[in-house]
Amino acid sequence: MGRFIVEGEEHELSEEENFPKIIDTGADAWERAVAALVDSEKLLRDAILGLDDSRLEDRLKTKTVYELLHGVVQHNLYHAGQMALLKRAAGRVTTGFLSSGP
Repeated sequence: MGRFIVEGEEHELSEEENFPKIIDTGADAWERAVAALVDSEKLLRDAILGLDDSRLEDRLKTKTVYELLHGVVQHNLYHAGQMALLKRAAGRVTTGFLSSGP
């Protein structure tokens, strides 16, 4: 979603994009999901670094690009916290909670 914000596009996620079906829950699937997340975050970081400061006040619907990007970061941190709590509850506490299996 962040990429669309940086590019100035208004995009509504489809149900499949927002809540993709999880078929494989094994360790390999976890590693692929983590790799996809890391790649996505790198792409977003690179897009933000290339964003001209003057674009931060551009509006998409009712919020500025600046506000929307803060929302993306907060949203991702919220879910990272959920993942850490679920892993702890499952007894899988690690120092790098994304680096080990589900």
